[in-house]
Amino acid sequence: MVNHRERYELDEKDRQILKILVNNARTPFSKIARILGLSEASVYVRIRKLEKAGILRGYTANIDLSKLGYNVRALIMLKLKPENYREALDMLKKLPNAVEIYEITGEYHVILKVIARSNEELSEFIDRLGAIPGILETQTQYVLRVIKEESSFII
Repeated sequence: MVNHRERYELDEKDRQILKILVNNARTPFSKIARILGLSEASVYVRIRKLEKAGILRGYTANIDLSKLGYNVRALIMLKLKPENYREALDMLKKLPNAVEIYEITGEYHVILKVIARSNEELSEFIDRLGAIPGILETQTQYVLRVIKEESSFII
């Protein structure tokens, strides 16, 4: 398991490698090496170190969910019973429409980022939340428009 408190210092070449991979995770090592003026072996070693440190956690496709019909987004805040807290979190992790789940401070305990194809599908999702033991209260914020959504903000 990766220690999230342990800090890894990136040098400029590491940052550039990450920027290239964020834009296209399929970029060949040879192209990265050419762009950065490094050997292919050096790029390979740097990428393996980033993977081993847990910075590069995998390589994924950047899917435009709206082109698959997922045009509805909502943020749902939840209050949970302490005695069912872990069980509720485990059940939430299994819900496919919940694409992000965060434990938060404040009046609510958890916030979900939810995607759906329609308002009806979102409503059905909210109904399913009500069947999870330990959920005391929900508050749903419907997303009107996405202003910015990306994962490379600090690289």
